[in-house]
Amino acid sequence: QAVIMLGLVSLFTDAASEMIYPLVPVYIAALGSGAILLGIIEGIAETTSSMLKLISGILSDKTGKKKLFVVIGYSISSLIRPLTGIVTSAWEIIIVRMFDRVGKGIRTAPRDALIAAFVDERIRGKAFGFERAMDHLGAVAGPILAIMTLIILFVGFGLKDSLLALRWTFILALIPGILAVLTLILFVKEPSSQNKTGNS
Repeated sequence: QAVIMLGLVSLFTDAASEMIYPLVPVYIAALGSGAILLGIIEGIAETTSSMLKLISGILSDKTGKKKLFVVIGYSISSLIRPLTGIVTSAWEIIIVRMFDRVGKGIRTAPRDALIAAFVDERIRGKAFGFERAMDHLGAVAGPILAIMTLIILFVGFGLKDSLLALRWTFILALIPGILAVLTLILFVKEPSSQNKTGNS
């Protein structure tokens, strides 16, 4: 059950992320900047994430509080990411994106350790495969949700300002992000050090 819930967390989180980031190049252009800034944003974001994965993995092992690190990581990303919708200039997206990747860096290694702790070693490949599949499903769902949101804003609400429509789409990405964090808090328990059987 815990692995299924972690899969849902990945689905909701990736859906929230993909509601925003495929549209960021258009958003940056609308704010008056271009491709160079986009490259800077992604470079800083991925470097931040990679550095924190090692640190969070070590700390979660030392403290034994894997779920705590996972909750912190997902919460940071879920709350920070929608702020993309309220920036007033393109360079501010660097800060938002960096903190989003801080969340990813904090949660990734402890989350993988959680999955490993909840299942027998004979089916760990299946468990990690399921989590990845749910993540990719979220990556498909996110752009669909973004398109549906934009259609509703333009057609249903008669919105004419494309920049404002993008802002609202990004802000509404908060909803799947909150669902991810609530699923994690309510349905995933901290495993005991002896828990290797797949029960939660």
